[in-house]
Amino acid sequence: MGRLSFRVCCNRASRFLASAFLSSLIPVSSSFAGGSFIVTIEGLNPGGTAQTSEDTFLVTGEVNGFPVVYFVTRDGTGTITTAMQLFPGLPGGSGFGAVADVTSDGTVFGGRSDSPSAPNPTAQEATVWDQLANPQGLGLGAGATDSGVSSISENGIAVGKAGAGGAVMSLSNGVIDLTGTSGGAAGDISDDGMIIGGTIGSVPVLWKATVVGLQYTPIYAEIPPDGVAAGVIRGVSPSGDRVGGEFFSLNELDYVGAIWDSTGLLVHRFGVGHIKAVSDGVVGYNSLVTGISRAYIYYSDWSEPLLLEEHLANLGLDLPAAGISVINDTIRIKHGLNNGLLLVGRATTLGAYTVAFLAYLSCEPGAKADCNGDLAVDLLDHDTTCLTGPRPGTHCLGLPTTCRCLDFDQDGNVDLRDWARFQIEFGSE
Repeated sequence: MGRLSFRVCCNRASRFLASAFLSSLIPVSSSFAGGSFIVTIEGLNPGGTAQTSEDTFLVTGEVNGFPVVYFVTRDGTGTITTAMQLFPGLPGGSGFGAVADVTSDGTVFGGRSDSPSAPNPTAQEATVWDQLANPQGLGLGAGATDSGVSSISENGIAVGKAGAGGAVMSLSNGVIDLTGTSGGAAGDISDDGMIIGGTIGSVPVLWKATVVGLQYTPIYAEIPPDGVAAGVIRGVSPSGDRVGGEFFSLNELDYVGAIWDSTGLLVHRFGVGHIKAVSDGVVGYNSLVTGISRAYIYYSDWSEPLLLEEHLANLGLDLPAAGISVINDTIRIKHGLNNGLLLVGRATTLGAYTVAFLAYLSCEPGAKADCNGDLAVDLLDHDTTCLTGPRPGTHCLGLPTTCRCLDFDQDGNVDLRDWARFQIEFGSE
């Protein structure tokens, strides 16, 4: 996990003590049910998340203004343990900052930290850290006094802000402006660095790479007749085929959540609120009704909104007292046959964010083929209403609970491949 370090302290021993002391002041709780679990961390403003092994998860963010990463591990008995690592800021800076995102393998982190090269001593510079938490600055950008990373791709291409504009950044190419004099922001990037989501001025935009990391062409998102060209794209799926955000609706007189494809075509619109978390086949929708924000999960065809609090409770997980209101990030997990969902976000009480959460939702269905649990695979388990066909881009958690036992390859559908496996199992005990 690298070395523990704390920039405002003097030596390795004092840095370790400071990190341990700060960790001891931050209440952490967890609950485990079956293959699913939830961890809540008070005082953490979360960023992104990753699963680096079958039983190791990361959450990035900041605590009391300092960049941190939480390591969450589980064992076969359901025990969940957490450890916090303070990430150092750029050499010569104060150490303040935030870790905003991490690659899926946990080897590269992106965020910001106080920059000794900035004209303002409190200004921050886009920063990346390696697996050992060594920081490197990406620069401020031409004419900018500060910069920061909001998301990072699997090949090390970062996006964020430089001054008042959106930018793409890397160690090899520095800071490249995306928005020009109109200003704006770049919020998220696909795993391969091909698709970026954000805004030019106040208009929702996605960019498509002509040269990854160097040249991008803006594509303005489709706005329906009742909408105006105001909003932002906040989330990009790992594959880049879906982006999510919001636009202003004249019917609602407010911003509504929306999903677009990689060409900017509007795929689906939601109610008042916004989309920040987009994965392949999964969307985290943060609704806002009469001033109350609540988080929902949509799977695959966007037809079944699941209130996250109720969704977790149905899995047997203990929830924080605060209601879960914002989903920052969603990641679809695949390790062998374990195809689950990893969520990170925040819970709130009376409008004040109080705790961060990391939730892992397992797709483990129990006994395969024996859907009714009578220890025999027979016609009573043969539910043809579960047949979906290939249905690409779906998620196993989007299937009805009673049908997951028939999704043998856990790809989110019940097709002829699954039925062929069912025939093999038929008659077994």
